[in-house]
Amino acid sequence: MYYVYYSTTLGVIAVTMAMVTARVDAERKREAEMVLKRHGLTYSDVIRDLTNYLADTGELPEFERITLDLVRRREMERKLAIIEMFANAELPAVEGDWSDEEIVEQERLRKAGEPW
Repeated sequence: MYYVYYSTTLGVIAVTMAMVTARVDAERKREAEMVLKRHGLTYSDVIRDLTNYLADTGELPEFERITLDLVRRREMERKLAIIEMFANAELPAVEGDWSDEEIVEQERLRKAGEPW
């Protein structure tokens, strides 16, 4: 942690700065750095702006909300596809006319090693 001092008409204000560390894909980082450089920005600039936005608004930026909505929608579609797959699955034909209770009892006996 280090301190930055800003001069104002009211005097000098000390602001405590904190270091933020993140893990990102190395190739994506290089690509992003080229974009930032074209716009005259650094990772620190963008992270600082994002932090200020979050603190000032109490909200996620629009691009993040859109991304989260997309992830949620894809996850819902994935789950619905699984449900549909099981709903449309062919069930084996029922053998005999045993009740559920008889089938459960039969399985209990089988697990216990007893003959039915």
